[in-house]
Amino acid sequence: MNVLAVALGGMAGALLRYGCSLLFVNTKFPTATLIVNISGCLLIGMLAAVLVKHPDNVWKFLLMTGFCGGFTTFSAFSIEAVQLIQQQQTGKALLYILISVVGGIAATFAGIFIIKKLIC
Repeated sequence: MNVLAVALGGMAGALLRYGCSLLFVNTKFPTATLIVNISGCLLIGMLAAVLVKHPDNVWKFLLMTGFCGGFTTFSAFSIEAVQLIQQQQTGKALLYILISVVGGIAATFAGIFIIKKLIC
């Protein structure tokens, strides 16, 4: 049941993300991604506050893992960073944030470089 909930939520989130990208197709700033990331973080925070007492609830899988995960993985990153801070693991949180942001951008550059070297 949980797998189905994740799949359905993920599909809905991915479709909404795609819809947002269509609204801001001709902008010179990544407006759609910014809106998706910030609204996804707001939503996952609200859901985490509501569903904290019911961690195995199918709604958590449908909405948090599925919908928010399909809508934006930035929301998952943000809730994990917040949880580390709430657990008073600020050092781990800052390290996670730094490695995620810098490492993600570096890995993207590396992926582009590798493919360009292999193909060109």
